[in-house]
Amino acid sequence: MMRTAVLGRSVKAGSGALAIALALALALAPAAAARDRELVIDLSPFVPDSVVGELLGVSSHVGNVVHARLDATFTSHDTVPWTISAGFQFPTGVVGISSELEGWSGAGTFTAVVETDALNGELSIPDGLPFYTWFMSWSGGKEITLPGGGVGLSPVDGVFDVLKLTLTLCDCPNGDPAAPWADVGAGVAGSAGVPTLHGAGSLCPGEGGALQLAGAKPNSPAWLVIGLANASLPFKGGVLVPSPDFVLPVATSAGGGFALPFVWPAGIPSGLQLWFQAWIKDATAVAGFAASAGLQATVASTP
Repeated sequence: MMRTAVLGRSVKAGSGALAIALALALALAPAAAARDRELVIDLSPFVPDSVVGELLGVSSHVGNVVHARLDATFTSHDTVPWTISAGFQFPTGVVGISSELEGWSGAGTFTAVVETDALNGELSIPDGLPFYTWFMSWSGGKEITLPGGGVGLSPVDGVFDVLKLTLTLCDCPNGDPAAPWADVGAGVAGSAGVPTLHGAGSLCPGEGGALQLAGAKPNSPAWLVIGLANASLPFKGGVLVPSPDFVLPVATSAGGGFALPFVWPAGIPSGLQLWFQAWIKDATAVAGFAASAGLQATVASTP
């Protein structure tokens, strides 16, 4: 890829820095999520054939949960009002779906997606056991008239066409660090003010994240400077925060920004500090260039 080649060519440090540069070049190139760092519990299709019940599961898949996604699609053939809920309980927490919260009832097909950090934490096997346990429980139904009078509950005439929990895992021993990114200032204003550079992701090996620029001149040439030190050099009427160890040419969109998704690579030393800054060609700025504030990132600790 062009971006990988440019990054590799612009490295000016020693062999250790070169290895880091190449790893980051691959990380910042377009990449799919690391599928082997997902734990997927797919119970589709699932028929809740009682008003309350529970399934027991076991797993030996370990890691640190940094995100969870619950996909649920329920098809009902009952025209009368009903309720249904389903939840997964893991050693790290609980996540579920509720028809009452989603507004499901009557006949039809209903779909919801729950994105949550409620299951975040270390997923490990207890000492002396070959696996850990998890549970999926459900409850709910429709009102019926009991023989001889009175009201009871009967299972909903329906099926979960989709009932799938996906856990995203990383290798950091303390889970998802709260704040690996820090704004260190020194931005240069352009036609839309000082652009903002934001980092997302915990910088754990195998976890996805992104570098995102906003508030810059639309449809303009731009450069993302990445350094292994804070150089704070005078540059174009402002301050070049990162040491210019490698430079990634990009361009802003019609909205005045860009997004560079990545899957954080293995092999970047724990605790390493990196600095990022975006520079954008902008005739209204001092010396013709606007710049984001510098962004410092600290690589998460791993075993």
